[in-house]
Amino acid sequence: MLLSEIRFGSYLSYCPRGQSQAAVASRKVRDALKLDRVILDPPRPTSLVLAERLAAVIAQTPLGSILGPDAVLVPAPKSGLLVRGGLWVPERIASALVAVGLGREVLRCLERKEPVQKAAFSEAHERPRASDHFRTMSVRGVASRPDKIVIVDDFVTRGATLLGAASRIAETWEGAAIAGFAMIRTVSNPDEFETIDQSVLGAITLRGDETLRRP
Repeated sequence: MLLSEIRFGSYLSYCPRGQSQAAVASRKVRDALKLDRVILDPPRPTSLVLAERLAAVIAQTPLGSILGPDAVLVPAPKSGLLVRGGLWVPERIASALVAVGLGREVLRCLERKEPVQKAAFSEAHERPRASDHFRTMSVRGVASRPDKIVIVDDFVTRGATLLGAASRIAETWEGAAIAGFAMIRTVSNPDEFETIDQSVLGAITLRGDETLRRP
């Protein structure tokens, strides 16, 4: 059964459209994270660079209520089936967060048993719903029940993946505190985009078979 709502947090924001300097810069960060490119000097993966920067400022953000040394981080599955040796950015982000003290451990227990259409390449009406994600995910290799679980993804737009994943986890660990975290939040309307450095804490709510993310 799908949860009616989950808390979520995100560190950065990006705008898929808009020609302001901030919007263009946000898309460069998005592209670097999508491929987890090695950047800067000394060279580190984008996932680690962003995790380090978040750790340095987390006291000035609202994200300390979600991330921290007591949180077990569960990477969100990719839209397709995982290929051995393939790039799994949410898993890299989760590992980077643990490395900088913003998570206790990475629990790689969610897997995709059936692929879904990739939202980035789909029209709005074709994008997978939370129910699609819930149906096509399974939990494997679980042992003890964590008290605080955070589903980690690279991007959040409507929140369907995070809500579907959290619902599947809640089915396995009833009563556990479950939240979502995405490194980057999509702000579709250029008029509403201010800056990439905009950490938020909000909610993803189920409305019928659609998800509503606020903010």
